[in-house]
Amino acid sequence: MAYRDPSSVREPTDPQLAAVAELGRRVTRTRIVILVPTVLGGIALGGLMYVVLRDWQFAHRGAHSPWITAVLSLVPTFGASLVLAPKIAQAVLRVLFPRWLSSLARAHELDEAELEETTRFLV
Repeated sequence: MAYRDPSSVREPTDPQLAAVAELGRRVTRTRIVILVPTVLGGIALGGLMYVVLRDWQFAHRGAHSPWITAVLSLVPTFGASLVLAPKIAQAVLRVLFPRWLSSLARAHELDEAELEETTRFLV
């Protein structure tokens, strides 16, 4: 029996597998597009608040404590962004996912209910 290169053998693609893979890519991409800017925005806002709070403390007290300034400025903004980012992403995905599911079910000629049951874990 002759050796065959596995990459040369092309098996037909399972339409459900292709649809699930595409939905997974879309969900991951959407989460990243929402999570990264939200968390970076929280860090930037915290940095801005740090500078403002530090300047305020210098103007009113003549000194400031870096630890207290950091806790009062960075913890609430960064913490809020870490809490809110996944919730925002989840809310956006709840709106977009049914549309994606319908379009991919039609495109791959699949039963939408079966595809929804298979991909329920993605959202």
